[in-house]
Amino acid sequence: SGAGKTSLLRAGIIPRILAHGHLPILLRPYNRLPSEVLRRAFLPDLSQSPILGKAPLRDFLSRVSNILGSKTSLYFLIDQFEEFFNHVDVKEQETFITDLGECLDDGSLNVHWLISLRTEYHGRLGNFQPRIRNVYENDYLLKRLMRDEAREAVTEPAKRYKIKFEKGLPDRIIDDLHNNKNEIDPPQLQLVCLAMFE
Repeated sequence: SGAGKTSLLRAGIIPRILAHGHLPILLRPYNRLPSEVLRRAFLPDLSQSPILGKAPLRDFLSRVSNILGSKTSLYFLIDQFEEFFNHVDVKEQETFITDLGECLDDGSLNVHWLISLRTEYHGRLGNFQPRIRNVYENDYLLKRLMRDEAREAVTEPAKRYKIKFEKGLPDRIIDDLHNNKNEIDPPQLQLVCLAMFE
């Protein structure tokens, strides 16, 4: 918690996906099935297309992919996925795991999935097995920033907008924010830089 996962998705990953000509969809289902929230991202009123609204998720995504064309990949980024384990009942969880497994097994779907969750829930992804093989194959732990990474996070975005810092200010910010392990929390850095920018 607080490592900057949502910021990384919004400010880092989504712009890169768009820049490569693909379509990212950020989802935060909270207490609903991710597949339902996903469908509503395309069809806010499912009653207007009841057949498509009730189609298996793989079929639904196949139709969406056909509309987008073969050159455009669809990326689903499910943020704060720990809520899936806390707010969705077990039978509905199993339904989503089955739906997701069918999508992953279909090599013709031009769809990619990214699930973001807090570290303490990482082990719960084991519930996806055996339906989803290698669930931990592409995991990535987002850590706090080291000094050089924090300096880059402060200065590089500013350079893009031709914003200059007073000499020594980036190091002063980092000195004020680092912990006893010389790490900097990205959200704290973001808040300080945003306040200074404003």
